[in-house]
Amino acid sequence: MGVQPSPETVFVNTLSAIAPKRPLPMVCQPEIAFQSLFGSAAEGSAGKAFQSRNKLLDWIRSDISRVRRELPAMDREKLDIYLDTFEQMRTRNDKLAGNKDRIRASIPALDKFNSKVTTDRLEAQCAVAAAAIAARLTNTVTIDASGVAYYTWTELGVKTDGHAIGHLHPDNPERDKLCVPIRKFHAERVADLARRLDSIKEGNGTVLDNTLIVWMSDSGEEHHGFCREWPIVLLGNLGGRLKTAGRFLQFPDYQKPGHRTIANFYLSMLHAVGDKREKFGDPDPELKDFNQSGPLTEILA
Repeated sequence: MGVQPSPETVFVNTLSAIAPKRPLPMVCQPEIAFQSLFGSAAEGSAGKAFQSRNKLLDWIRSDISRVRRELPAMDREKLDIYLDTFEQMRTRNDKLAGNKDRIRASIPALDKFNSKVTTDRLEAQCAVAAAAIAARLTNTVTIDASGVAYYTWTELGVKTDGHAIGHLHPDNPERDKLCVPIRKFHAERVADLARRLDSIKEGNGTVLDNTLIVWMSDSGEEHHGFCREWPIVLLGNLGGRLKTAGRFLQFPDYQKPGHRTIANFYLSMLHAVGDKREKFGDPDPELKDFNQSGPLTEILA
């Protein structure tokens, strides 16, 4: 889920994938995210929209199946991928309907789902994300605010757009003055997400105790960054699998002895959940003499 500059944007393919060559679209409208996740148990317009969507999916599946029977084998294979998407959506909705009581208990209490204001929309998306985890509809959420990098945050008292702010010289005091309200707002959203998860009991602790929140930059160290530095804030420790609390770690600069890559960080998260692979993505050709495999042992418990 995430936000885009235009409140009319519904879906965007950005940084997530569900399988190789299969992007996972980002839901940009909190109202649509809420209807999709909680419509099966919600009252009013959200509940009606959920039922209408089911009827539409049934019709689409039927129509695709009809067309499929009239196509040659080669074209049927292509259409099967298309049909499978709708089948998955309909199956998912059936599962949601079967867990109505649990979902109803987790419906987020917020009145900003229909707001056109960007700060409200991002706040609402965070509330939906926490509620979806609480309802056990998912155990992984991506919240993407990179789409508003060029946005002008007038509701935060900032009258310069993000693109112009990014092009100010790092030593220009105006830069931090303009950036701080935006960063503070993002930090408040992360903190609110953590508080919501910490309020939900799970086992001998809370959901937050068994969660990892990763707050990171979308462009590395600068507006037009080389990604040779990448600030990351971690909250939570995945049930004790990571060492994160009260620590500040800084790794050596790019191409310096001990330098690690963002891939090493991703491998750390994979190792923490039991996937012990040693490589992630493509290696950096400029670091051919460096060991780019394995996790960051410094953050593994």
